[in-house]
Amino acid sequence: MKTEKSYIRVYLTDLAAYNDGFLKGDWVELHKNFDLASELETLNIKSEFFISDFETNLNIHICEYAGMDELKQLGELVDAINDNDIDSGVADVIIGTEYNLNKAIEIIKDGDFMLYELNPYNNKGITDEDLDEALGYCLVEECGVLDDAPDFVKGYFDYQSYGHDVRSEMTGDYTKDGKYFVRLD
Repeated sequence: MKTEKSYIRVYLTDLAAYNDGFLKGDWVELHKNFDLASELETLNIKSEFFISDFETNLNIHICEYAGMDELKQLGELVDAINDNDIDSGVADVIIGTEYNLNKAIEIIKDGDFMLYELNPYNNKGITDEDLDEALGYCLVEECGVLDDAPDFVKGYFDYQSYGHDVRSEMTGDYTKDGKYFVRLD
């Protein structure tokens, strides 16, 4: 369950004022209706601008010379994450598996993914092998892979290898809070 809203704030700075030795600008929050021209007018920035700082709870980097289109896309991304109640850890994985913000937004909006809970892991000192084993257990239980197998056979099943093989074949990754994200294609 999501605990906090995702956000991206950028500090828009007047480049001409900066070059003259003054820091003129302000923080603005990105969202799908973000209008850069309006924000620049409100801040009385008449020439070029740059982003001198940014704050976000997502694992992204914003270039200081990001343009109008990129800022608009980032605003759409934040709204898609919040509108669909996506946890920031899951959002980080979706963004990390995609090299295109529009595709990440589409996946989030369309719900084209599955999320497996791998508890009771707290992700402190947990290796990928531990997470692979947890994924193997989760998938075996959810998919009923061993439902018809005798109990003595279940003890020989290698959950870690099964989880690793599944992870190798799917487009997905572990989130920072011990879940496994899988993109559905």
